[in-house]
Amino acid sequence: MPLHLPHRMADRLISTDALIGRNAQEITSLLGEPKTKRQWKGYDFVYCLGQNRGIFPIDNDWLILELDHTGRVSQAKIVSD
Repeated sequence: MPLHLPHRMADRLISTDALIGRNAQEITSLLGEPKTKRQWKGYDFVYCLGQNRGIFPIDNDWLILELDHTGRVSQAKIVSD
């Protein structure tokens, strides 16, 4: 897999709002089964993108998604641990 491909894909999905409004089944079909990570409690879908981009990658970046009361994605962002 080319360097940082998951990051670039996540950047594109976020910048185009391609995930906003999708339901859980659509997200799972598109991105696969989510990972669980304790520090991201409160988020419904968590995907590891790999090591941080940069000169000294010591942490991982994560794509995290939050569903609203209707079960659709209301927030998508990339965070680091």
